[in-house]
This record gives sequence, structure tokens and C-alpha cells, in this order.
Amino acid sequence: MRRVLAVVVDLDQSQPLIAESLLDGECQRLTRRAIKLALDGDTQALRMCLERILPPARERPCSFKLPPMSTAADAAACMARVLEGIASGEILPVEGAALSSTINGYVKILEAAEFEARLLALEAREKELEEIEP
Repeated sequence: MRRVLAVVVDLDQSQPLIAESLLDGECQRLTRRAIKLALDGDTQALRMCLERILPPARERPCSFKLPPMSTAADAAACMARVLEGIASGEILPVEGAALSSTINGYVKILEAAEFEARLLALEAREKELEEIEP
């Protein structure tokens, strides 16, 4: 009885390798040609060249100044500053959303720390009362 060995090739994964092997050795010539076309006014070639030099930024650093935060009231002031920044166009709504999320996270940490402090104080008070009353 003969067995047939079947090899399954994922074409989606192998296509870049095939294209790369076909272009191997021609990259420099193709690049020079694309640059020449771009310099001669071909807008598609120009766009392609510029996208390689300056790819679209997915995220950029945000240099938006916020007041210092150490309390929930400070966080409220920061949130108001973020809203002002969005309204004035100083920051993008996406950046404002990211800053708001960060501020909300900070407030949750403050709340958890305050809860822990209160709980520890209550437990300490309960322990004191237990020691006083036999």
C-alpha cells in the first residue's frame, strides 16, 4: 500500500517570500527608478517615497501640560484642563480620551489607597476596643 505525502502551503504567508525573492537584486534599481519618477512629478511615486521616509505616525508624544495631581480635587482640575484643551484644539479628542483614562486610573488608585487607610484605621480601632474590654 502506497502512502501519499501531501504538503499544504499557506499562500498568504508564502507570497511575501516569493515577492521578496523575485525582487532580490533589483531593489536598488527599483528604488532609483521610483525616486526618478517622483522627482519628475509622478504623484503616486512621490507618495510612495514619502511614506517610506516619513511613515504615518500612529502615536506621538503628548506635550500637553497638566497641573500636579495628588488628590481627587486635583484630578478634577486636570480633567477640566483636558476638556479645555480639546475644546480649544490644543489636543486631539483621541489624546484627550487617553489623558482622561489616565486621570481616571489615578483617581481609582487614590480611592483604593483611601479605602485601605480607612479599613486599617477601623481594624486598629477595633483591636484597641477589644484590648480595653475583656
